Amino acid sequence: MYARLSLLCARCAALCCCLCCCFVLLFQCGQCVTPRANRVLACLLTLVAVGVHCSPCPPTRPLQAVNITRTHDAWIAECTEKATALRDWIAETKTAYGEAELGNTAADIKALLDGFNEYLSGTKPTWKQKRVELAGLFNAFFASARNNDRPLYKAPAGLNPPELSSQWAALEEAEGLYERTIRAQYRTFVTVEGNVAKLDAKVAKLNEWMGAQEAVFSSGEYGASLTATETLIAAYEAFETQLAQQQQAVASLKVWAATDGIDGHAQYEATQATVAQVEESLAAIAEQGAQYREYLGLTQESHDKLGQLDEVSTWMTQKSEFFGEGKYVSMPRCLCCCFFLVVFVLGNLALKVAFFGMLLCGWVDVVGFFLCRVWFLPPGTVTQS
Repeated sequence: MYARLSLLCARCAALCCCLCCCFVLLFQCGQCVTPRANRVLACLLTLVAVGVHCSPCPPTRPLQAVNITRTHDAWIAECTEKATALRDWIAETKTAYGEAELGNTAADIKALLDGFNEYLSGTKPTWKQKRVELAGLFNAFFASARNNDRPLYKAPAGLNPPELSSQWAALEEAEGLYERTIRAQYRTFVTVEGNVAKLDAKVAKLNEWMGAQEAVFSSGEYGASLTATETLIAAYEAFETQLAQQQQAVASLKVWAATDGIDGHAQYEATQATVAQVEESLAAIAEQGAQYREYLGLTQESHDKLGQLDEVSTWMTQKSEFFGEGKYVSMPRCLCCCFFLVVFVLGNLALKVAFFGMLLCGWVDVVGFFLCRVWFLPPGTVTQS
């Protein structure tokens, strides 16, 4: 009976209740008792008042109530379905952006940034419109329930409008954090890749320079003459100046290889290995150059000694040719010796002393010739008599 009363309006339902109460009280009354009679009278008065002030319930009223119930049931199902879909999408999107892999190159980060911008301009507005439609559906449902004296619908946990609003706010917070993170990472990786490009270019020049120096040091060329050796020594001094500059360049490489954020980049390990290799190669070139300079010094010393020996050999050759050709016995010198002898015999004491000294010089020359022949000619050489 009470289920059927729900199909009537509020006043008609109250009228039916009053009639029922009157019949119950009358049939249960064995004798007229004042309190019970008062209750029956009150019910009758209520019945009269309701009957006077309320028009008879139209025949279509129960059907309208049934339609409202069916509409509300459809709204409940639609709200639940749409709220569930919105809740699940929010949770999945929030998790995806909260746990996303950012990549290890600027190109990867740029792709993520482009995808996020596409999400903001395409996917999210669609769900934002669905959220607005769901809010309008809830508002229409609640307004209908109030207008038809129906209890307000209470959605399950996580599906009611206030909780959905909180979930949407949490999603936007996660989106903001993700966007700030990828933008900062993109700027960092752009700087890192710029420094890595400069590092690679500098390493290429360093390797070219070290290759040229290694070719010189391993050539075994130390100068065929003193002049050539001194030229190579001058070139090595220029190498020492260049070596100091290259060592400063390696220091710059270390700074580029330690750029902020490079440890998360794909080229981090390769860059560290390249810097270590260049540093090791430069140290090896410096050591090889020191050995080369030492050999140049020894070669220069050898050329100096050989030059001195050449001077002695030239002098000996000249003297050998002089004495070998008999130039020390010439006609003028013989005439002079005879003249000196006449002066010595016939001249006074002063002239004798003077000419004796000159004559002695001539004999010293002759004695020197024979001494040179004995001391400087190789053993076993037949001398000219």
